[in-house]
Amino acid sequence: MNVKAFFGFLVFVLIIITLAVTIISFSSKSENGTNLPKIEISKYIKTDSRAVYTVRGRIVANEEHKGYRITVTKTSRKLEILSGYDNRVVSSKTFSNTEAAYEEFIYALQRAGFSSLNNDDLRGICANGSLYTYEFSNEDKLLARQYSSTCGDKSLKNFHPDNLFKTQIPEFSQLTSGINL
Repeated sequence: MNVKAFFGFLVFVLIIITLAVTIISFSSKSENGTNLPKIEISKYIKTDSRAVYTVRGRIVANEEHKGYRITVTKTSRKLEILSGYDNRVVSSKTFSNTEAAYEEFIYALQRAGFSSLNNDDLRGICANGSLYTYEFSNEDKLLARQYSSTCGDKSLKNFHPDNLFKTQIPEFSQLTSGINL
């Protein structure tokens, strides 16, 4: 084999290896949620959009299963106390909101990195702890979803706006004091 043919073969092999590594790297990023398509949630501020934070407690008997959900829109902020796996609303409290307050809230979520739709199956995640789900929808179409848990499962590193949602509800601590998550 002459030197020119050997180097040509070597270049060909290196190109194939580079392509394979790139494809494998891209597919593994898509599976764990770090390379998902991004959306700009701030462009939906003046529409019928909503940001929802749901906390699901430990996986226990249906009668013992608890959680809560905070929904923020440009006109309202609502806390719902949930029971059972069908998320039956046990109690709720609604507060008014303004478009200016909603705009600040949405921009804060966007700056925190909330901008992609993760379609992971969340059933059974963190059986002995709490699952935190963050969703953004417009006109009932889900546009973005991320999650984290007390067990370390998460779809987006560095995204933890729990307090941002909780501080939207006055007296949050008192209203959720009866929930043992």
